[in-house]
Formats: sequence, structure tokens, C-alpha cells
Amino acid sequence: MKRLLSVFIPFVVGIAFVGCDSTTHPAATVTGTAKSDDGKPLAGCKITFTHSNDKAQGSCDVDKDGNYKMQAPVGQCKVTITPPPKVDKTTGVKDPLAKTESFEWIDVPDAYQDRAKTELSFEVKTGASTYNIVVKLKK
Repeated sequence: MKRLLSVFIPFVVGIAFVGCDSTTHPAATVTGTAKSDDGKPLAGCKITFTHSNDKAQGSCDVDKDGNYKMQAPVGQCKVTITPPPKVDKTTGVKDPLAKTESFEWIDVPDAYQDRAKTELSFEVKTGASTYNIVVKLKK
């Protein structure tokens, strides 16, 4: 049994690290607001900053007032926004056909959700940065 564990444990640990970037990317605090072009907060949406190397990212949810705060990778980042999850009000389970309990559904255009298509970008600097986001929503 001891021999089996001595072979099995290093194997499992090795598999766990395959494909992982062993270097850490420096991060900095980014705060700001996320609102629609008519001034409404993007409450419940997820904001994600992905570094240009595609290996580092930071994300957070937007609060009810449209504010967000996160640790994002330092450097040039693409910014994506995904709508709040829809939740079945009777079961509390995420359901793609139900409206969310916490936040009103926001129809975020696909271009803001896709890293390859988004026009939102921001250079995160060491220390604290502010980035206020304005999104043109589907009407």
C-alpha cells in the first residue's frame, strides 16, 4: 500500500499542475462604475479583465448601484461584461429561461461578452486604478 501511495500521489500532483502557468502575474485594484448608456447600473453583471497574454484575469460582480472593485492583472486588458445569471424563483436554481431574483435581467450585447469582439480595454497600472464603463444596450 505504501508503495502504491508513493507512486500515486506524485502522479496526481503532477497532473494537477499540467497546463498551469507557474508564474504569478502582478495584480492591482481596479474600481469603477458599470452603467448603460442611459445611466442605469449594470447590477448583477460580471466584469472580467483579461490580460493580453490570456493567462491572467480578474473578475467581480457589479453591485446594485453599478459599482465594482476587483484585483485585475497589471497591463493591457480586454474587458468583458456578462449579464447576471437567471435564477428560477421557485427553486433558486440557475435556469436559462427564468428571470433572476436579485437583479433585473440585462440584455448585454454579445460584443461585450466576447473577448475577441469587445471594444472595451483598459491598461491596469500598479496601485489603484479607476475605470468607469458605459455600455450601449440593445433597445
